[in-house]
Amino acid sequence: MAAALSHPDLTRLSEADLQVLLRRHEQFRNSRPGGRRAVLTGVDLAGRSFAGQDLSHADFTSSSFYGGDLGACRFDCATLFACDFRLANLENASLVRADLRGCHFAGAILVGANLFAADLREGIHVARDRHGEFHLLQPAEHDVTAISGADFSGANLTNASLSGAIAIKTDFADATMRGCKLIRAKLQGANFAGCDLAGADFAQADPRGA
Repeated sequence: MAAALSHPDLTRLSEADLQVLLRRHEQFRNSRPGGRRAVLTGVDLAGRSFAGQDLSHADFTSSSFYGGDLGACRFDCATLFACDFRLANLENASLVRADLRGCHFAGAILVGANLFAADLREGIHVARDRHGEFHLLQPAEHDVTAISGADFSGANLTNASLSGAIAIKTDFADATMRGCKLIRAKLQGANFAGCDLAGADFAQADPRGA
């Protein structure tokens, strides 16, 4: 696992506080008394392990999972806007219908991950701060979805949206990408060997060298 990257602008929770939130989220998922949906926005979770946990429907807006172990984790319908997944292990993770707009996956491993109908577009989010003022929350680094160098081999990207994504030299080998939207995506040098691209939309995409 990669060494954790320090995020001075994010909140770092103690292990005890994090476990309390995760237990309450499990109770929420199982409709048990005391359950509460996990809302961990702007939190530094770099290097932590969530392998095999069910975090479906949780809100991790603008949090960092840099270098973390998220293997076989469930993020179905989760809000993961502008999260940092660089160098994270998401092998066999489930991200069905997850909001992944503006996320960064450079160097991440998503082999066999299920991203059915996931939203990986560039994105802008309007949020209200504690003073009641509205402001734009921009994804880090140039306001784009950066998945360059990530490994999506064998992943399920059926009906997923990667419109506007930067996926330079990204590995999509043997992935299922039926109906995938790749409009205006930058795909230079990407590997689509063995992909099922039936119905995929490459309008205005740049696939040079792919």
